[in-house]
Amino acid sequence: MNKRQNIWLYCISFVTIIVFFQLNLGLRVLIPSNVSWLMTGKSDWNTHYLGWFFFRNEPWQFPLGRIANYFYPLGTNVGFTDSIPLMALLFKLFSPLLSPDFQYFGIWLLLCHILIAYFVIRIGELFRLNAFAIFLMVIFVTENPVLLYRSMHPALCAHWLFLGSTYLYLLEPSQLAPKKALRWQLLLLLLSALITPYLLVIEFGFTLILLWKHLSYERSISWKYAGIQLAVSLAGGVAIWLLTGMLTFGNKEHLAINGGFGKLSMNLNAFYDPSIWSSILHEQKRTSMLQYEGYMYLGVGFFFLLLMLVVYELSAAKKSPANIPATAAKPRVVAAPLTVLCGILAFAAITNTVSFNDKVLFVIPVPAIVTNTGDIFRASGRFFWPVYYLILFWVIIRFVGSRWPASLKMSLLTMALLIQLYDIKFLLTFQQLPHGAYQPPISKQWNAITRHFNKVLLYPPFETDYLAREDYQYFAFIAAGEQKPIDVAYVAREDAQGMNRFKDTLQAHLIEGTIDTGALYITTPANLQAFGPSLLSNKLDLNSLDGYCYLYSRGVSTSDLAPEGDSAQKASAHLKDSLIRAFTSQKREFLPVDSIGRDNDSVSFATGSLVVVNGYVAANGWCYIKGKKNNKGDSLFLCLQSQSRSYRAPLQLVPSPDVTAYFKAENLDDAGFSGSIFEDSVANGSYHLAIAIRERNGKWSYKLMGREVHLDRRDR
Repeated sequence: MNKRQNIWLYCISFVTIIVFFQLNLGLRVLIPSNVSWLMTGKSDWNTHYLGWFFFRNEPWQFPLGRIANYFYPLGTNVGFTDSIPLMALLFKLFSPLLSPDFQYFGIWLLLCHILIAYFVIRIGELFRLNAFAIFLMVIFVTENPVLLYRSMHPALCAHWLFLGSTYLYLLEPSQLAPKKALRWQLLLLLLSALITPYLLVIEFGFTLILLWKHLSYERSISWKYAGIQLAVSLAGGVAIWLLTGMLTFGNKEHLAINGGFGKLSMNLNAFYDPSIWSSILHEQKRTSMLQYEGYMYLGVGFFFLLLMLVVYELSAAKKSPANIPATAAKPRVVAAPLTVLCGILAFAAITNTVSFNDKVLFVIPVPAIVTNTGDIFRASGRFFWPVYYLILFWVIIRFVGSRWPASLKMSLLTMALLIQLYDIKFLLTFQQLPHGAYQPPISKQWNAITRHFNKVLLYPPFETDYLAREDYQYFAFIAAGEQKPIDVAYVAREDAQGMNRFKDTLQAHLIEGTIDTGALYITTPANLQAFGPSLLSNKLDLNSLDGYCYLYSRGVSTSDLAPEGDSAQKASAHLKDSLIRAFTSQKREFLPVDSIGRDNDSVSFATGSLVVVNGYVAANGWCYIKGKKNNKGDSLFLCLQSQSRSYRAPLQLVPSPDVTAYFKAENLDDAGFSGSIFEDSVANGSYHLAIAIRERNGKWSYKLMGREVHLDRRDR
């Protein structure tokens, strides 16, 4: 292929990619001010954009990727929102010059497709394919079902990274100096560290096999150089993660999900399971919907091409080699390192829990280090991506390299591509994305209300669904625009201990009436009970808007905080009166009893939360008699006991089928409890807190909870 043909091939390929991009997502996603397509769909795109939106509006911090106002007060990292740190850090440098609603995700997605096309062309040239065959291969590879499916997660569309690594691996020392190839591989690895951890793991695997190839097979580098290159690669990846905050010391983030390895895996039927995206084949069964991470559909067009290759191989085997004309020399491929990497990646994707359709075939025993690592990289199905692309390349390149007439090969390859595009037409065209500015589907008055406060606290904190699915994003978008902290987010890694501490502290403050005067509290009618004590003591004002309740300190006084319109204001006043009446009528108190009995080891309990303040106790959790298989009809109580006095109050039973399942019992659904108990009738003093069970036969059992209650009210 001469230089002029080469230039035309790149130009035509890139133009074709842009045409398909318009068909799939639409070129309007490239408009930086077009945010609507990211925020309207309630998909992963929402949190990617919100992470960037908060990140750009905060001052530079260390680590560089830290976001303080999103997932407040714990904060998060721009990498944990999958906002592509590489792009976020770059564009934050120019943030003052950018529009307030600037987004780069459309640009990134198109860039990924173009870079993939670039490396497909380079690999095709390496195998000396003709220009038309390379052009068809570009479309086959860039419009493959896996990449199209992954557009929902832009960071994971950077498949050009391991295509670039594949190209570097295939190059012979005479085509590119080994040390230069390793430097390019180092660049790809460092870039992957700024995109997503999954791609970094894959790129590190390619670094190892490239070193292995040049060290053991090509003998083109020394052991010393290989060691230095490996050390620089490791240090570089770790340094980038430390600088951006993707890696921290102290293990605050919940990096692993126990038992996660094997769930988001690749099913053995993945090659021909199109999910819902085929015009020809039907969706296959899986062991779990979570196996969507192992989506590896090859497509009917590809199967047609594979069938033609099999036909050729069978026919060629019957012919004498002397009757077959010679073809141009192809690059020498060192297969062993690449094969080993493919095997490791395939095992990581399939995991030790091998499944086919909706059946688990067998589970392979593996060391704890494998499952512990797998629990961190739990979306393990993704690791098969490089193998998937190698399958595409191998079949297409081997077919084009067959000794059938060129016209027949190109006709069959074109036919295969047309069948492929027809097969995946829904995946290509289903996204009808909106465009333009974004306004959450709630009243614009929320912007004015939010502006008066220093922070926004949704209750319960750290949730995503309140009145509608993923409606947290409505308030997060407003908070980001007003540059206010908010205690919600959807993040890849979270500090579970810190979350529980904040939840307990917030609940205790609401019970005590310790109200943050700079906070806007937003909740739903179903969760208003938590604010009951503060409302009863007139510490809070309550209004409602769009079905949500918002509360704030009575010390904050401005007309902008009242809902607009007389009817809305009357509705808010009625809501507050109704809440106080309901809270008062359902008020539970400790009542005196002669005795609560002795501590009994047969009682087993656990508390999800336990808040003890002066005048009030709130708790939830589960409790049952050890060894009991059915607690239907049992009742639960909280008790206070001192040397001279005893008190008891009933708890509300909360259905808990998970307790039944965990203890493998017949029915322990009545083990769950929740209660908010006032101490109005309790005499001043110190008491031991206990939990009691009254079985349906009338038998009582008690267990001290290891917590003391100190009551000292001066008005007694």
